[in-house]
Parts: sequence; C-alpha cells; structure tokens
Amino acid sequence: MLSEAAQLDDIAAQLATEEMGISPLITRPSSARQLMVEALEYVDGYVTTDEQGRIALGLTRPFTDPLPVIDEGDLTEE
Repeated sequence: MLSEAAQLDDIAAQLATEEMGISPLITRPSSARQLMVEALEYVDGYVTTDEQGRIALGLTRPFTDPLPVIDEGDLTEE
C-alpha cells in the first residue's frame, strides 16, 4: 500500500492529467468528511479507511490493463 503522501500525490497527478479541478463554495456547516465526499463525487472519487482506521481517498477510473481477448477457441462445449 502506498504511503498517505504518495497516495495523495498519485491522486493529484491523475486529476491534473485529466485537467480536473474544483473551486468549492461552502455555504452551510458540514463535517470535513462530508465536504470530502461531496468534492470527490465531482471527480468520481471516494473516501474509505485503511487498515489502521485512517481516512484514505481513491479515484474510480476505468480498467486500464489490457482486457483478455476471447475468441471461438475459448467457447467450447463440455
């Protein structure tokens, strides 16, 4: 697992590559967690916790590894 700083750096780099950014306007009292959740919804992200119970962030992105190719040879009758 990445360190907290490395994880945040990776997320920042990914969002910069995608030219994503927000300028939130906070108009009502909210918890820090709720503000993070709302901000992450904008960039298809999520809040979770790690093994030690610390808050961790993640991004939901399409599968980037090559998908397996399935052809007629893989479709056999048993």
